[in-house]
Amino acid sequence: MKRLLKGIAILLILSISIHFPATVSKAEEAPVLYVYYLAVGQADCILVKLGDKFMLIDTGGYYSSMRDTTDTNSVTLLNGETINAKTETNVKRFITKLLPKVDGKPYLDYLVITHYDSDHVGGLLHILGHNTPNDASDDIKVGTFLSRKYSTTTLNRMYLKYVDSGKDPYRNYLKMINAVAQDNGRSPVFDLSAFDKDATSFTAATTTSKLEALKSSLGVDYNWVFPAKDSTIEIYNDGTNSLSVKFFHKDTTYINANDEGTSEEAEKSYAGNINNDSLIFKLSYNTGTNSKHFMFLGDAVEDALKNLNLYDAATLKSNVVKITHHGFKLNATGRVIEETLYPKMNPTISIISNASHKIKKADGTYKKKRLVLFNNSYTNYLPDSDITNKYGTYVFETWAMQAYVDTANKNYNFVGLRMSTNGSYLYKHATYMNLDNMTTGSFGLVRTNLVKVLGVEELPSN
Repeated sequence: MKRLLKGIAILLILSISIHFPATVSKAEEAPVLYVYYLAVGQADCILVKLGDKFMLIDTGGYYSSMRDTTDTNSVTLLNGETINAKTETNVKRFITKLLPKVDGKPYLDYLVITHYDSDHVGGLLHILGHNTPNDASDDIKVGTFLSRKYSTTTLNRMYLKYVDSGKDPYRNYLKMINAVAQDNGRSPVFDLSAFDKDATSFTAATTTSKLEALKSSLGVDYNWVFPAKDSTIEIYNDGTNSLSVKFFHKDTTYINANDEGTSEEAEKSYAGNINNDSLIFKLSYNTGTNSKHFMFLGDAVEDALKNLNLYDAATLKSNVVKITHHGFKLNATGRVIEETLYPKMNPTISIISNASHKIKKADGTYKKKRLVLFNNSYTNYLPDSDITNKYGTYVFETWAMQAYVDTANKNYNFVGLRMSTNGSYLYKHATYMNLDNMTTGSFGLVRTNLVKVLGVEELPSN
């Protein structure tokens, strides 16, 4: 009898093992992708993390990245609540804390500079630690630099714009060359302090020649790449989960002869074409069964958006879109393009990188953003577009983290908006950093104006 009962027990155990196996879904096994949209004012700085792989997209402006900044502008929300739009951050400290160490130095796999305006590349040398060449204790080592490169002809146009009008992109291009040199243990190629005093000896031909000499001397260690249109770079792959970047920008520059001179038309043309030269790309996370996509538009305006609009909806579909040019209004042509382009991308969430003091004008009125303008009933600026706009996307702004959290948490030093995903769902948090003890954390977001929780919930996996 005991033998019979023992046999029955074994059969029951086998039955349970066969019919109720312990399983873990691929989504649960997938590492979490984090995308930090950092609060650096009217500037861009975005950190991407998946496993031990990191990518930094732009470096903000110099001052926004080098020190804590406090913005005390008062902003009134739709529900009548007035908040102190305080954002305190130190990008250098935050990024360095997260990066892994390789040979004793923080290591960044990819650094993308979308274009050479100062609000995108201004913090480059500071973040990498190259503003203090005699102190390498906080230097960040970069695996690959990704940004646009220019011919001598185009550099000459950029050089003359600096000489004639003081436009920064040419100087910032020299800064980029210095960053590549110093990252590889070389001395700066250009003395930027001398450049600021007298730029006449820093001609385009000299810049091209010195860059070629640097490239030749570094050989296989030369790590500055201009990614071609329609090219793809794989950042992470563990055999099941992968993270890749696909580029959409034109290979050729938009800068042309119409940008030459100091007329108002030439100045506008040059500013627009520097923006149009932005690297445009989509970050795609694929877990084998699910995927999430993040679109980055840099500061692309009308002409670049027109070219992007040539792609079909299947190619452009994105769950999250970083809105171009800090959300500022396009011209009439651009608005027509965007009304076709935006539904192709069809994001759940849109993010604008700006600062409240850039939103409120001197006369006390507010600059209107494009996504706000889509809601024709809006007469005031709304910090988080409380009613989804006509494209059905939630809009968040990097400076307004304090507006998105519970009242009890408003005094934290917020560094920005953190998007995260395991491939199945998107999660949104306000991330903070305690500058006293260098700890970080995050809070789920609360839609204060509608009393609707938008924190750790499951969003449509569209």
